[in-house]
Amino acid sequence: MAKGYKDLTLEQRYIIKAHLDTNQSNKFIAESLGVSESTISRETKRCGERKKYTPLRAQEIADMKKEQLSKKRKFTSEIEKIVKDKICNEQWSPKQIVGYYKKLKEEGKTDVEMVSHERIYQFVREDKKKGGKIYLNTRHKLKNRASTFTNIKISIFKIYNMIFSNTYFN
Repeated sequence: MAKGYKDLTLEQRYIIKAHLDTNQSNKFIAESLGVSESTISRETKRCGERKKYTPLRAQEIADMKKEQLSKKRKFTSEIEKIVKDKICNEQWSPKQIVGYYKKLKEEGKTDVEMVSHERIYQFVREDKKKGGKIYLNTRHKLKNRASTFTNIKISIFKIYNMIFSNTYFN
């Protein structure tokens, strides 16, 4: 298996197609290419079923995805204004903001390149550190929810003994 992530090449995609045509398993294909079995699985699912897989189409999809991800979307003052308005005045979550502007972009109603919801949360946290009040309008007020049992360290044997002896945390 290869360490680190590397995109599949067109040649590797043709090899995948040849193996798929001979009904080889994903594991066999992955071992022959030196990649993870899940890489082969995702590749075939992304481009249709195993029988419909075409290397050229798979390469086109990969190139389009790479092009989309290469565009750096910046957190501009325009986006900051939008985010403040939607969170403070309309009580929207960052995911709702991103989804709404993605839909508007698809419909051609805006040219705003919206950032990810994670970046919006970063902005809200930065604002909170500076003494801002935007976080008060988020639904969970940026509270970290800790698991109830995170601070309790107890062995499995103690738990087993407690269950069968009806004693608790001696």
